Parts: sequence; C-alpha cells; structure tokens
Amino acid sequence: MVTGFIAVFPIALVSAILILHPRIGGRATAAMAANGIRGMVGICFALAALQLSVIPLGPTVALALLLVIPMAWNLTTYLMRGQPAPTR
Repeated sequence: MVTGFIAVFPIALVSAILILHPRIGGRATAAMAANGIRGMVGICFALAALQLSVIPLGPTVALALLLVIPMAWNLTTYLMRGQPAPTR
C-alpha cells in the first residue's frame, strides 16, 4: 500500500511537467516542480485517509476528507513559509 502511494509522486509530477512546459515555459515549470513536491505530500495523506476511512465512515465522509486534507495541508505549509523573498 505504501509503495502505491509513493509511486503516485513521480507520475503526477512528470505529467504536470509534460503538460505545463510547452504552455508556460521552462522556468515557470521548474518553479512549479520544485514547489509542488510539498503539496503532493498532502495528496498522499489524503489518499491514505481515503483508504482507511471509506469503509468505517462511508464514502461521503471519506470523499470529504479527500478534499479537506490536501487543502488544510497546503494552507498550513503556505502559512508556515513566512515572508516571500523580495523580487528585483
């Protein structure tokens, strides 16, 4: 089960890179790839929660968790990152 969740990371990241590179360019795609890894951790937690909660809690609650967990994770990482570096 754990290896299945770990296998999602490179597949999703490479898919996003292949889609975005021709559309927004190399620099923006590289920034997305570097910053998107933290967000994928939240998706991994959400998929684990989905698998563990669908039978005991039902599909409605499990799908709600699937939505709420990555949003909470990304909001938390956003708030913890501090002030952005000044641009020149």
